[in-house]
Amino acid sequence: MPPRLSYLTPVNTGENIDLGKLNPFVKDNNVNSIEVDGAGKNVFVSGIMGKKKTALVLDNNEIQGIIDAFSSNAKIPISDGINKIAFGSLLLTAIVSDEIDKRFSLKKIEKTETNSSGVRVGGNMKRRVY
Repeated sequence: MPPRLSYLTPVNTGENIDLGKLNPFVKDNNVNSIEVDGAGKNVFVSGIMGKKKTALVLDNNEIQGIIDAFSSNAKIPISDGINKIAFGSLLLTAIVSDEIDKRFSLKKIEKTETNSSGVRVGGNMKRRVY
C-alpha cells in the first residue's frame, strides 16, 4: 500500500476479544491464521508449522458467537456476503449467507510501531515493483 494510504491498514491495538475454544490458538505465537470452514468441520491453523488440521470442531452457535463478538466489539454490523472486521490483534473475514454454512478466517495483525515522524514502521511490508 502506498505510504500516503498506510493509515487504512489495520493496526494491532492489543485489545483482546474472547473467542472461546479458539483462544489457545490466538495466544500461540506459532499460529498466524485460523480457518473455520463451517459447523461440524475441523478447524485449520497455519503458521511456521505450515497448515495443520486440528481436532477442534465448532457448532453453528459458536461460529455465530465469534462473528457477533467481532461485530459488537468493532461496532460494525454483519451483512450477507463477505465481511471483513479488524479488532484488537485479529482480522476476521467471514462469509455469511442463508445458502451456505457460515465460515470465517482469522489472521493475526502484526505489531507495528511509529517513528518520531508518526509514520508506521515494522511489520511485514510488501511492495510491488514495476
